Amino acid sequence: MKRRAAALVAALGLAAAACGERSRAEPSTATKPEPVTVTVANTAVRPVERTVSVVGTLAPTAQAEVASDIEGRLVAIEADLGDRVHPEQVLARVREDEIRAKLREAEASLEKAVADEGRGRPLRGDGVISAQEYEQVRTALEVARARRDQLRIQLERAAIRSPLEGSVAARLLDAGSYVKPGTVVFRLVQDDPLKFRGDVPERDVPALAAGQDVRITVDAFPGETFVGHVSRVGAASDPAVRSLA
Repeated sequence: MKRRAAALVAALGLAAAACGERSRAEPSTATKPEPVTVTVANTAVRPVERTVSVVGTLAPTAQAEVASDIEGRLVAIEADLGDRVHPEQVLARVREDEIRAKLREAEASLEKAVADEGRGRPLRGDGVISAQEYEQVRTALEVARARRDQLRIQLERAAIRSPLEGSVAARLLDAGSYVKPGTVVFRLVQDDPLKFRGDVPERDVPALAAGQDVRITVDAFPGETFVGHVSRVGAASDPAVRSLA
């Protein structure tokens, strides 16, 4: 039995050897793979733009109501709707001939008060007039000077001026209208730069950060692109529309 098992093992060994010899003797029929061309390029950081659709409002950065500081009749309107305006530019004028007449009277009164004080000073030193009388002269001088200064300011304010760089959004009165202190004559807007405020979908919020450069296109100005930056990103979202302001 042992001799039979040994013969079987030997036969298996010879068969395996014969198969190995046959494999080495037969030529390989497998084809070699074609070489692959590899192109090497230098890595570089490039900006990637992302387009986000936002519902919002394009508005001026500042607005101002320009009113008269004095009472009187408008004699000239020097700006109109849509005009560009600059700081201190004259927009309208209030009649000033009455103010000039009052200013001349005030200047004459001031000259007299200065002369009276000049005469009263040595008289007070000599005891000719009392301290109370001299104080009245001094008071009259101060009142006359204050009146003169007040009329000078009114004359300067007869010219209604622009407080900002921008454009005229509305002209509310015409020449000939009577105005009082506080009567609004113009509404101005500072439209350079403009300010955009919108609601950003929650999924796009991670792509936004304060200080980030952006380009904005709006339906109201087709073909025009506004370049700016993100000034702030709101901290609270609107659960109704799942967006962040």
